[in-house]
Amino acid sequence: MKRWRGQGLVEFALLIPVLLLVILGIVETALVIQGIITVQHAARTAARFAVSYRPLQGACQDQDRDGHIADGIGTDDDTDDYPAPYPICPNNSSPPDYVTPSNPNLAESDSAYYARRAALIKRAARDAATGLRIDDSYLDDFTLADWENKVSYTQEPGFFGVVVRGFESFTGNAIENSPGIEGMPVQVVVVHNVPILDPFYQAISPYVMVSGDTQMINEGVQVGVSDMEMPYFDTNPIWGEPDATPENTPISTPGTPEATPTLEPSAYSIELDIEEATNTLPDERGHDFIATVTDQSGNPISGVWVNFYTDRGGFGYSGVEPRDIEVQTDAQGQALVTLYGNEPGTASLQAWLDYNGDDTLDDIEPHDTATKTWIVTGPYIVVSEHEVIPLDYVYVDVMDHDPISNSHRLLWCVLTGTETSAVVQDPVNVDSVTGDAANIGFEIPVGSYGSYQIESHWNGGDCGATDLVAHSGAISVTIVPPDLNITSISWPAEYGDELPGGVDIPFTIVVSNSSAAPVVNTYFDIDYYLDPNFPPPFQGQLGIEKQWLLDIDAYDTQMITATFNLAGGEHQLWGQVDTTNYIEETDEDNNISGPYTLTVACTADSTPYGDRFDDGSVAGKWTSTGVPSSVSGNVSETSAGYLRINAYGSSTWGSSDNMYYVYQSISGDFDARLRVISGPSNRSYSKAGLMVRNSTATNSRYVALMRTHCCGLQFAYRETDGGDAATSTGYVSMSPPMWVRIVRSGDTFDYYYSAQEDPGESDWTYRTSEVVDMDDSVLVGIAHASYSSSSAGDSELDEFVICQASGAGSDDTIKPPGLVECEQILSRGDFEGNPATVFAHWHAGDANAYQHQSTYFYDGSMSMRLHDSMGSYPNCPALSPHLEQTVEIPGGIYTMTTMVVGGQRLVAGSLAPCSFPDTAEADDVLHLQMKDDGGGNLGSSNTVANGGAPVGSWASFEVDVTDEVDLYNNAGENVEIYFYGTHDADYNDTWFYLDSLECDVCTEWPVPEDQAGTASIGGDVRVLIGGIPQSMQGVEVWAYAQGGEVYHTATIHDGTYHFYNVPPGIYHIYAEVWVSGSQRSTMTTVTVVANERNYSVNLFLL
Repeated sequence: MKRWRGQGLVEFALLIPVLLLVILGIVETALVIQGIITVQHAARTAARFAVSYRPLQGACQDQDRDGHIADGIGTDDDTDDYPAPYPICPNNSSPPDYVTPSNPNLAESDSAYYARRAALIKRAARDAATGLRIDDSYLDDFTLADWENKVSYTQEPGFFGVVVRGFESFTGNAIENSPGIEGMPVQVVVVHNVPILDPFYQAISPYVMVSGDTQMINEGVQVGVSDMEMPYFDTNPIWGEPDATPENTPISTPGTPEATPTLEPSAYSIELDIEEATNTLPDERGHDFIATVTDQSGNPISGVWVNFYTDRGGFGYSGVEPRDIEVQTDAQGQALVTLYGNEPGTASLQAWLDYNGDDTLDDIEPHDTATKTWIVTGPYIVVSEHEVIPLDYVYVDVMDHDPISNSHRLLWCVLTGTETSAVVQDPVNVDSVTGDAANIGFEIPVGSYGSYQIESHWNGGDCGATDLVAHSGAISVTIVPPDLNITSISWPAEYGDELPGGVDIPFTIVVSNSSAAPVVNTYFDIDYYLDPNFPPPFQGQLGIEKQWLLDIDAYDTQMITATFNLAGGEHQLWGQVDTTNYIEETDEDNNISGPYTLTVACTADSTPYGDRFDDGSVAGKWTSTGVPSSVSGNVSETSAGYLRINAYGSSTWGSSDNMYYVYQSISGDFDARLRVISGPSNRSYSKAGLMVRNSTATNSRYVALMRTHCCGLQFAYRETDGGDAATSTGYVSMSPPMWVRIVRSGDTFDYYYSAQEDPGESDWTYRTSEVVDMDDSVLVGIAHASYSSSSAGDSELDEFVICQASGAGSDDTIKPPGLVECEQILSRGDFEGNPATVFAHWHAGDANAYQHQSTYFYDGSMSMRLHDSMGSYPNCPALSPHLEQTVEIPGGIYTMTTMVVGGQRLVAGSLAPCSFPDTAEADDVLHLQMKDDGGGNLGSSNTVANGGAPVGSWASFEVDVTDEVDLYNNAGENVEIYFYGTHDADYNDTWFYLDSLECDVCTEWPVPEDQAGTASIGGDVRVLIGGIPQSMQGVEVWAYAQGGEVYHTATIHDGTYHFYNVPPGIYHIYAEVWVSGSQRSTMTTVTVVANERNYSVNLFLL
């Protein structure tokens, strides 16, 4: 028994290596199969990216589609799997240097564009090859020649390479590292050496080569070549060439130049339906010619482009041009043209198939000819142009008129037009021999539209009179579209060449219409672009500020103004009118003005916070205090124009401070600068400089850049209240005077310094940054510590500078048509809270004529009562109640913005001692009057209520005060909302109650009118939040049609989105939004035809 068991163990031990080899073989096989599947997937993914034709030529590629373009030079600014550099943007120079988004090369050459797209396609293949053990070191360098020559890196385990081939013409060969042109095939081949893991199998081969091959057709079409066979690829070039090559099929063989095939003449034929045609002027100006294209069997050929040429007349109604034209055959193989003439003569007509695309008839190209003759019978009139617009100049020839009838009268006569007839010339005397009068000039009258003719009369008759001698053919006057352009962008002249930083500066755009046609009952938009990534126009790039205008007369101008608050430095400003193409214009390429270069300074005069300390006394805007208050000191201004601080203070270190502080309260982001002339020298760490604190508490968070006596500049901060102070980086050894600077952006604080006396933007040295969580409103000023509790120290400071800037001033969010935005600007309109809180905003009078009370209230527990009544005994004076609040009109005001004051009011009888109880009467009236900042009336008063209204019940009221305050022209100004009562001083008196008052400033962005031939798309957007579908404003939505533009909008206040007046077609609608740190998105496809308005394309974002 033991022998048998031992024998079994021995046999099993002998089988173990074999079993292990089998298991490892299965593993290796699985890895090879994984490699085959993955490279095939990578090839398909890359090919799908290739045929999408992204990015557009000259534009950058948003590699991860997060809305942020990577810088393309150093470290990537977003979290791509593979950091920059990769060719997301066009090359800027040679040798290649990847450009930043703010410095594009919009004139990217075809060769550079093909190379860049090929590199992006390779990267797409690499991104799709997840899970493989890849060495992609040679991804961008791999070529077919290296593969054929077995260059060492192609024989290494893990090697990963991608081949991209495409056709750049119908007749050329496939080109490596080029994805080709629209409508042509593209091939992506992925090759990978799957590494073998097991040493035993490695001895056989260190890797197994796998390859994937995908061929697709690029989006788009090539016109004029529908009769040519499209080239194609015959094989995966990694595995070698096919046994036979189809005839006339370009194939790219690496390293071997190939001859371009010669196209043989086609067997097609072409025939004109008429060989000779004769027509009589002026009524038979035009004649149709039909060219029919057939094959050898006589079958009609559709979709072929036929070239036509005439040596006289023209293929347009003008009778002048064009002389050559291309027309595509229809389903019957026919191409139709109409040839027009304006004067007697014979035209030779040619029709041919232009195989070589040189616009010239060659002998081997199928062709046919015909003639067209125009004749006249009797006197006639020749007009130089029969298709015109108002203000065009035409020339008239009066021909073969009887000189005996001199003088003649030449008239502009309406047939179906909008403008009355006019005199061209009177008299007209024809030549006594020829009967001709040539080159009579005439300007088409403004406002003309429709059909007209020129008539000659011999006896002074008017249009249509019996003395008519001759008339011209009908002259078509077409509608002249408006022509909008920006005449200028200007700002106040008093700023000179250098604008102040941190202040609101108005920039005015003058829009002009240089056409004879007005814009009527139509809005159009104007955009400001401040420091855009790309010079406008650029697809998908929004302006920093958009405004709208309604209507503009012919040859008229209108102005808009936007206010920007600019940071120091140099800025580029552009303007564009009719950005959204609401108006069909004569010239669509003259809507842009710019760039205007703005040089902006940041000085002590830029904001009210700044101070040069040169007026002899410390300004009242400064607060000086010890931190804690027991630290004593004083401040003064010296004759040299410095601020002198003489104070104690033992430390600004550890978890608590002991120092002297001179500060102001500042909200939002800012750029703070201070020049340190000298500091205290009592101890080594005596210091003075710039400090930002959350409060004057001794343990407050702070950020400070101060000059220490011992060591130079110290970059310090305390991250939390009560935390320990720390230095952000080492000291910088500098002797005063020097400048220190702290720039706040949110909770990020940047430290700078400079030794220059008057530093420009390039003279500042950036040191470091710290993130400290502080309130929006902080204390900014000068900190001083002598580091001695027994002796005070002196410091002298100069030029405290504060600049506040958003860089753009106005909100740059999307303003979709139909969006309603409202801002409520009245404070404490509910009258809730104690009197001190309420009357911090409201002012009321006169004595005994008002009360903050709770007898009646609409919402909450309080309201305001105005006594429109007699007063108290013994005199019973007539009271004059009033209630007012000053509000600031917002800065973002447009021509369609409204201002409405509203709320709740209640009428009750007076209970004053001198009033008959509960005897309200109609001649007691509560008014609303708008006033300017100085108390002057704006417009007329408005009645809110009178004592004749039902008593004891609340009723709402609304008063539109837009016109009274002249809202658009007073943006940013203060106005007063003033309620007051009037009565007839009898004893039937009224008390008025007010509650829930609001002043809403609202803008409703206009919705464009439907345009014929276009389509519109829209619908509801719902986002799943907490398991419930909810509407949401601001969800971004895009619409994309293959080969067309990408349209971008956002949902408005009711959760709907709209794309108005887009070209008909098939659109992919995509929406996305971030909710609670996660992205929600959805996509759908919709087809719209001309004049369809589909507002039921609803989107649901999970």
